[in-house]
Amino acid sequence: MSVWFRSIRAKVWLCVTIVLMGYFAATLVGFYVNIYQYKRLTHLQATHIPLTTLGNEALKQFEQQTEEYEDAFLLAEVELSEQASEMNNDVLNPLDQLIQVTKTHPTSPVDLTKLQQVRKDYLQLTAMAEQLHTKIANNIFSTTSQTEIQRFSEAQRNFADELHSLATTLNNALLLEVEQHKNRALNSIILLSVLFMVVLFIVALSVSQVSSALLVAPLKNIQENIERFEQGLSLKKPALENNSDEIGQLAAAFWNMTEKLGRTTVSKNYVDNIINNMSGALVVLRPDLTIHKVNPQTQDLFGFSEEELIGQPLTLLVDCDQDAHNSPERIKKLFRGESIRNTEICATSKSGQEIPLHFSGAPMYDDLGNLNALICLFDDVTELKQAEAKLKQLAHHDPLTGLANRNLFFDRLQHALHDAKRHGRIFALLYLDLDKFKPINDTLGHEFGDLALQEISKRLQETLRGDDTVARIGGDEFIIILNGLPDINAAVPLAEKVIRTILTPIQIGSLSHQLGVSVGISVFPGDGKDTDTLISTADKAMYVAKHSGGNGYSGAGHDYTCCIDPAE
Repeated sequence: MSVWFRSIRAKVWLCVTIVLMGYFAATLVGFYVNIYQYKRLTHLQATHIPLTTLGNEALKQFEQQTEEYEDAFLLAEVELSEQASEMNNDVLNPLDQLIQVTKTHPTSPVDLTKLQQVRKDYLQLTAMAEQLHTKIANNIFSTTSQTEIQRFSEAQRNFADELHSLATTLNNALLLEVEQHKNRALNSIILLSVLFMVVLFIVALSVSQVSSALLVAPLKNIQENIERFEQGLSLKKPALENNSDEIGQLAAAFWNMTEKLGRTTVSKNYVDNIINNMSGALVVLRPDLTIHKVNPQTQDLFGFSEEELIGQPLTLLVDCDQDAHNSPERIKKLFRGESIRNTEICATSKSGQEIPLHFSGAPMYDDLGNLNALICLFDDVTELKQAEAKLKQLAHHDPLTGLANRNLFFDRLQHALHDAKRHGRIFALLYLDLDKFKPINDTLGHEFGDLALQEISKRLQETLRGDDTVARIGGDEFIIILNGLPDINAAVPLAEKVIRTILTPIQIGSLSHQLGVSVGISVFPGDGKDTDTLISTADKAMYVAKHSGGNGYSGAGHDYTCCIDPAE
């Protein structure tokens, strides 16, 4: 490789040159295509448009003249006949111009001989009209005259057909030419798009090859040396060949620098660079517990500027007396010279926003053992806390309705059972199974079914008391824990209220559907003294209500079974 190509700048300019050449070639092709289109449009403007215009003008004038002649010969009016004759030039002029344009443009869509024949036919027609005009002027009317008028009308119709055919040919030729231009323009766009994509691919491939050879490999060598330096291992000296460029020289310079750093005292600038490039917030405290130094991440986290923090006590960021749960005693360990690692605290930003943090700290001593500074590290764990809350929500709640799931339900049921046994209280279970729900999925679709379940869940939450629990335990099955009942029959009005709530038609958009519900009731302690028995009893009672026609409730060990009319 020549000396010139040892330079990164030269190789970059080579890539740039390739790019420019590719786009120059693409531009030339685009320029040629546009010139070609320009020539075609010029030809269209000079030939097809004038021809079409003249053909339509000749036809229009002849049709007006024909109407004038018809009125003149029908009414035998000399003046009307003269007016029609005066229009001869209006028809002949477009025809003459058509002939002239056709002579100068051999690519005309109509034959010159045909145009000349059309002109000749028109002159014969005008001669016939002149003879009829003379007879009208001399008041000569006979059977022969009527025959001549009919003959003239027939000639007019034939000539009109000729002009129609001529105008149609010219119009079709114009439309065909326009359509061809559209197709050529589309092909040009496709060609240019493909060309630019090819150029882009070549550029990307060139850049990839150059970057791999000139940047990736040398920088990887630098990265490996950094990792070895962090681990205290000896560094790998980069090979400097005759064709090494600036990146290779940089690798060698970095190796020399790290070799010297390993044998010298760490400089202040080096420490500052480390502090400023840390991922977490760092605060350096003086022995009097005032802030001595902060990194940019601290300013971003708490919203204070460096000037607002320097010289201020740490309590500006973390108030050690604000909340015993927020670890003031653990933070005070740092002030007594004890290290702290990953302590969870809650700090407050300048705007007043609470920020959950992981806090670590350690004291720094001088050579004489005196406390020199305190190093405090803060890591924002807001996203971690949000993720934990989301996982907790998913673990204990139904993802579709937001109600308690089976896990949370059994936990609440165990708690209600222990509380009832300890204090001698009564609670009930309502086992709900929706009626007429399957037709929703079959006819209205699963999306409407999901929306219906969400609406039912919302109604149940609004209907029940604050200390009750409603859970979704399966497709269209729900179970409710009614806590603190005064007697065993107190669950009945609540069951009726639930049934009436669900019987209200569900309106989603333009669709409406009325559901029903079958409710089974079991009461502690009469219907069972453990969770399995209570659930099983309520489940059986629910099937009794369902087999009784639905829209009702049943209590398995109690004298109540009722069905509610949906129309009520």
